[in-house]
Amino acid sequence: GDNKSSIGPTLARLVKSEGIRLSPDAHPEAGHFYRSDHFSFAKAGIPSVSIGGGTDYVGRPTAWGLQQAEDYTAHRYHQPSDEYRPDFDLRGAAQLAEIVYRLGVTIGNAEVAPTWNADAEFKSLRDASRKGL
Repeated sequence: GDNKSSIGPTLARLVKSEGIRLSPDAHPEAGHFYRSDHFSFAKAGIPSVSIGGGTDYVGRPTAWGLQQAEDYTAHRYHQPSDEYRPDFDLRGAAQLAEIVYRLGVTIGNAEVAPTWNADAEFKSLRDASRKGL
């Protein structure tokens, strides 16, 4: 969803300042944006974006993150074993939380609310909701 609204460029600036590479959804066919918690906002015309940790990890081979994600999905996702483990390295999650916080502060302090891009399927919903304001 980072290419659907004005939130995308703001997010890109924030991740760049942290030395992180912004990348598209590795599996758009899975419809993550459309199955996310924030999709209710999008359906109401409110610009929103999907933010996740991705599969690139510092100090790990390129394919390592994808292998971890596939293993998690195949063996632990929505299973009794889907729980916190003490060996988790949460540095990336903390960095991502900081970026999401900064994104919220940046959007909240902006003089103009986020907008959908002209070709976004939710733009007409936003336009309709803003009529008369």
